[in-house]
Order: sequence, then C-alpha cells, then structure tokens
Amino acid sequence: MSKQLLSEISGAHALDFLAEGGKRVFYVSGLGVDPGFRRCHIAERLSVALINELRSQGFTYRLGRTDISARGMRALYAKLGFQELPIHDSLYPERSYWLLRLCDSKGQGG
Repeated sequence: MSKQLLSEISGAHALDFLAEGGKRVFYVSGLGVDPGFRRCHIAERLSVALINELRSQGFTYRLGRTDISARGMRALYAKLGFQELPIHDSLYPERSYWLLRLCDSKGQGG
C-alpha cells in the first residue's frame, strides 16, 4: 500500500487538516460494482467490512471521493454516516469528498 499526501490526491491542501497530529486517514478513490450485480448490496457489504477493519486498526478517518452525479454512492455514504465535505477536488471538480470519523483522538471506536 502506497502512502500519498492528501494534497497530492486532491490537488490542493484543503484536506491536510485530517492528518494533523498523526491521525490515520484511509482514502478510497472509488468503488464500482458491475452493472449486472448492482442492487445486491455488494458495495454496502464491502464498505461496512472495510470500516470495521479500519476501526480495529485504529484509523481515525475513512475518506472517500465520488462524482457529484453518482446518486447511489452518495446515498450509501450518507446511509453509513459519512458527511459530505464542502471541498471539491481541484483536479476533478465534478467530484466531492465524504468523511467518516472512525475513532476519537484516543483511538476509541466512533
């Protein structure tokens, strides 16, 4: 797994605050499901499994990026408790960021 700065991913420094103080951020650029398998809850099951694993490993945040027109993914993020950030990707302005707090500053599940 490679490490990237959030500014390298987004093209700006607007997300850098997430990693302040050594906080661990897990970033997912996108999650796609084959059209023939949509509406089978695959993306939800994968997302929940990942969230649970990240919590067990002490990550502070799970950050995602999705297209503004991706209604299904946006609805899933909202259902899972993510908050849409008022930040758009500088490299791809049609994409926005979604954030889920996984644990508090002491590493306790959130």
